[in-house]
Amino acid sequence: MAMTIDHLRPDHGVCVLRDFTDARGHSHSAGATGIVRRMGLDWAQRELWIDWEHNGAPERLHFALDSTTGPGNGRMREYFEVGAYDPGTTLPAPREAKVEAEPPRRVRGASYSGQHPPAETNLGEVAVACDCDPALHRAVLIEFSGVKACMRCGTVTVTRTIGDDGRHTGNSWLAYLAVGVSPSVLHWLSQWSRVTVRRHGLNRWPTTAVLDQRDVIYLPADTRCETLAELNALESKLLGRTYEISFPTAQPPVDLPKQLEAFRYFQAALRLTPESDLPRLLSFAQLGSPGSAIAVERLLRRPDAFEVMVTALRSSEAVMQSAGIAMARAARPVDPRLADVLIEILNGLSFEPLPDVPGRIVSCRRFEEILVVIADLKLASGDVLAALKALQRRLIRHDSSLVSYITLVLRELLGEPPPSQQGPYLP
Repeated sequence: MAMTIDHLRPDHGVCVLRDFTDARGHSHSAGATGIVRRMGLDWAQRELWIDWEHNGAPERLHFALDSTTGPGNGRMREYFEVGAYDPGTTLPAPREAKVEAEPPRRVRGASYSGQHPPAETNLGEVAVACDCDPALHRAVLIEFSGVKACMRCGTVTVTRTIGDDGRHTGNSWLAYLAVGVSPSVLHWLSQWSRVTVRRHGLNRWPTTAVLDQRDVIYLPADTRCETLAELNALESKLLGRTYEISFPTAQPPVDLPKQLEAFRYFQAALRLTPESDLPRLLSFAQLGSPGSAIAVERLLRRPDAFEVMVTALRSSEAVMQSAGIAMARAARPVDPRLADVLIEILNGLSFEPLPDVPGRIVSCRRFEEILVVIADLKLASGDVLAALKALQRRLIRHDSSLVSYITLVLRELLGEPPPSQQGPYLP
């Protein structure tokens, strides 16, 4: 079956509802039309991509999975109106969204006797085909992979989500539909650890998901708990003990669905060693990669780890930069030379305006990544504080958002509460 993203379908015309710029800088204005041909997910780059015909020419659009603005999974309805299947049909003008009825859902109590539910079975708002307390359900290995398990009875279910957030229809609903998987795939998936992700609520700006501070807790696949209190206590006990968990070594089944490619990617990361090919290690280490934490751990065990990290941080290539950020955030103890490297990089970033986004500069994302590293590692030396204040003064006429972000970092480093009203601020 061809991939869909929200309401978008292959070989359907679309009309752009709102201006947007994709991850490669391609901009399109409201009213632009085209025909979607293919869509897909690139796990290595952490991007959704859409191939469409626009103005008679093929073009590929890229959208970062971790972006919280612009077109993306769950936000496509805000940016695209879908037209008819016939490519020659004149595209319709934007119209009010229709209220979509929620499809019939599985009745709680229906048993599958240990079998995976048939494809397209509607499980309602519960992602695991069991009748235990949903609070005892956890993702298998990778958060948001579509695979969840019950920590009480052990049931594992593969699903995809459908629904409507109600922003355009007033009818808000969510449902999980079972994805058809073979017994061999289900058995292989059931051997992987369950995972809990605890996020730290910091007083910072809205960053991309990969820059959040979080604790990833793995629980062995055979873990069973009768109550939520018991499960929470076990998760707290296992916090910080990731590498005590054993992961399966069996190769993935040949019929592993494309939706679950992240599991194959994670297992490939497990086979890495500090002596593995360096470009391959760095590719796996980039932020958002399913195997990032594993690759970073291998990289940090290399005798030249600091030099590799600095080279990656200074690189002009996006994958290298991302791997460098991942290494810097994980490196403990902190090398005293790192602060100077980060400030040097910040001082060398371009202040050139970002096209079509007033008040932002082209290097705003790089600024944010390095500011997060400085805050996470609590690099609060006098030299760092002075450098950040000087950067604020240079940025005030170029990117007021970054000025505000530096204010938040300075206050965090100094142990001060965040300002009551965020805005350009010079201490």
